[in-house]
Amino acid sequence: MFGLVLVLVALIIADAAVTYFVIATGAGYEANPAWQVFNERPELALAAWIPPVLLVLLVWALRELAAARGFRTAVRTADVLTALAAVHRAVVVAHNLSILLFGVDLLPPPA
Repeated sequence: MFGLVLVLVALIIADAAVTYFVIATGAGYEANPAWQVFNERPELALAAWIPPVLLVLLVWALRELAAARGFRTAVRTADVLTALAAVHRAVVVAHNLSILLFGVDLLPPPA
């Protein structure tokens, strides 16, 4: 599990860096309304990794506590949620890299 946590943390940091470069180079923009401040100040994206990494570390600590107390369902739930978060972040990083490197948007256009 700790290896998966490290992979997820690396993906979160990579996402913040790639988001910065996508916006700073003009290759794309942040479409998520919650993060549109990055379009005006892309350097803020470089600090965007801090809250999700803290959340991942909190989930990992709670998982370890649950494991120590014998709560198997809680341990499995934390494992599944961490794995899903890692897959989601990998897709986001791949999408941002495709925009940055190839100019290809992997997401369908908004309706």
